[in-house]
This record gives sequence, structure tokens and C-alpha cells, in this order.
Amino acid sequence: MKESEKNYYKMLKKDLLNEIDFSETECFYYPLMPLQYCYVHNLKTGKIENVQGVDRILGYPNESFTLELYYEKLHPIDREMIFETSKDNLDLANERIGQIKNEGPFESQFTILIRIKSVRGEYVHILRQSTILEYHRKIQKTFSVCTDVSALGLTYKVNSVFWFRNINKSYSVDQIESLLHKKWSNLTSREFEILVLIAQGKKTKEIGEKLNISIYTVNKHRQNIISKTSTGSMQELINKTFYGSL
Repeated sequence: MKESEKNYYKMLKKDLLNEIDFSETECFYYPLMPLQYCYVHNLKTGKIENVQGVDRILGYPNESFTLELYYEKLHPIDREMIFETSKDNLDLANERIGQIKNEGPFESQFTILIRIKSVRGEYVHILRQSTILEYHRKIQKTFSVCTDVSALGLTYKVNSVFWFRNINKSYSVDQIESLLHKKWSNLTSREFEILVLIAQGKKTKEIGEKLNISIYTVNKHRQNIISKTSTGSMQELINKTFYGSL
């Protein structure tokens, strides 16, 4: 996991150290459809628990499906997006919990469309639906049901929607990409567009055809990107942008 991801979840664990151990879901089982898996994220311990169906959908043993593996296997673009939106929504929900008392679990909904790499090396399109499962003064556990929607051919115009006590938030692809774009503000919009396509695994010829520009122009943009970001190679830049500290 990246340092920013590790530090955020460490902070959540620290905040919950003195919370009452409000655990009612030591063995939580959920009836799944054939294309679904589910898990509980225990924010107090920092662990993913009660994993069911991951072995069937993604091919990883249920017991090996950790938070670290989850982030490692997310698509590079989706990884940044899911961390930023999850962090934003958890912070908002914790703030609202402090203001309104005596509400039960399953009152929130966080729906997000992501891509995660299976054991076969293919990206599976997953619709993840999450809710707050347990809390006292702050959220202690969340519960997620994940459905393989690869066959539906869903688009990525809106990647996530969050609902919590009559508060609605949605994140579009443009908003998500801007989270990355602002960190390399000296790049032109075309240069950033090419950077995102490269991170998605597109080859120079494919990028040229998609953007209706020549291979020479694509390579010129690549050189400009490397020069402006002071990196030695495009791979180094991709690693820094999507995997390392920004």
C-alpha cells in the first residue's frame, strides 16, 4: 500500500483505540448470488474479515484477501479514486454520527464501480455496495457486497455515489481525474490525457488512433511529460503517479 493509504488507516485505528468494543458480527454471513462476494472491513483492527466468495469471483483464497491485496490489485486509476472517495465519505459519515444519535446500521449506502485484477491477470468490473455495519461514536466496521458486472459493459461516467442520512454525493470520472491532474498542474490537458491512457496500458499507436494524432506527436508529448515531471522514464512516472507518494 502507498504511504498515504497506510497513514490514513493507521489514523483510523488510533482514533478507535479507546472506543467501546461494539462487536456484534464476529461471524457475519450473507446470502450471496453466484456472481457476488462480500467482506467486512474492521477499521479498529485494520483488517478485512468474514470474506466470502472472493475465491469464486477473483480466484484468490478468501483467507488471503487482505486490505493490502485489495489495494494492490485495484486498477491504477481506480485505486486513487477509491482511496480519495472512501476517505472523504468516511470522514463525512463520522462527522454526522457525532451529530445524530440512536441510528442503526445499514442507514448509509456507498456504491462504486471499480476494476480489480483477478488471479488470472484480467480486470474484473465490480459494482461494490457498502454500508456502515457497526459504530459507537465513530464507524468501527463497514460491510461490502461486490458483484461482477463485467458482462454488462457499464461505462465509467459516474464511478461512485454516496448517500448518508439524506446527504447525497456523486463523483464523476472528470472529478476523479482532476484529483490526479492537479498534482501535475504543469502538464497540458492533452499531456495529462496521454499520461492516463499510458497508465491504462494503451500503446503509442492505440493512443494516436484514439486521439486522432500521429505517432510522432504522441512520442513528442511523452518526451514533454517526462521532461516537465523530471522523471527518467515513463514507467518511473507511472509508478510515482499511481503507486508511490505524490
